[in-house]
Amino acid sequence: MSDSEDGYLLDVDRATVCYRTSAGATVRALDEVSLRLHEGEGLALVGESGSGKSTLARAVMRLIDLDDGSIRFRGDDVPSLRGDALRRFRREAHLVFQDPAGSLNPRLSVRDLVSEPLRIHGAESHKAVSARVVRALEDVGLRAGFLDRYPGELSGGQRQRVALARAVVTDPRLLILDEPTSALDVSVQAEVLNLLIDLRKRRGLSCLLITHNLSIVPFLCERVAVLKCGRLVESGEVSAVFGSPVAEYTRNLLAAVPPAPLPDDRRIRG
Repeated sequence: MSDSEDGYLLDVDRATVCYRTSAGATVRALDEVSLRLHEGEGLALVGESGSGKSTLARAVMRLIDLDDGSIRFRGDDVPSLRGDALRRFRREAHLVFQDPAGSLNPRLSVRDLVSEPLRIHGAESHKAVSARVVRALEDVGLRAGFLDRYPGELSGGQRQRVALARAVVTDPRLLILDEPTSALDVSVQAEVLNLLIDLRKRRGLSCLLITHNLSIVPFLCERVAVLKCGRLVESGEVSAVFGSPVAEYTRNLLAAVPPAPLPDDRRIRG
């Protein structure tokens, strides 16, 4: 996989995704959306439910197909990747779903859940795999004692940590976070937000954050893109867009931001 000549890790150009309703009508879930993400940068996608945020994330990860436009990762056309090239892409870009309970196989132990991506991508010896799994757990604040537990034995916050360990164990360049704190109790949302800030800094991760909670955006991202009904309304530096929004839609979103638990300098370990 080649690095992009223009320096962008992710380049989405006029991405369009259409769905057909039961009545036979065609709806554009994404309508010519363009955005770019630099290496090591955080970009937030914000907007109301149905604005196209998760559709874009799934298109980037090849979980759904584009009807038009292009998506390039490190200069390579994502929709056309096949074989080894596609496996490399999926090692370097990971999607963390909103609900950890639904994304983790309840029949697998934490050890098996976190090591599975390494086995899929043909990692080294059993000893090397075990060491990387333990390191990934430590990075998300879980002790090695969690290795033999199952998702049903974990709290919501612990399950999200396992999902994050599973995502970072292959040393990816890009994490796509789909509402990473919204399924958690308020009491643990700030802990997980602290953890995500830590992971970005420690591993130098690029981040594509999908959220309707604008209050967490400045802590995780440098830039923000606002989506409405599948269209890009405005984008730019978080301080500029949030400080002086151009679109009335953005101003309305900001006016509706509820108070939220904020991260601090503590690094909470499980």
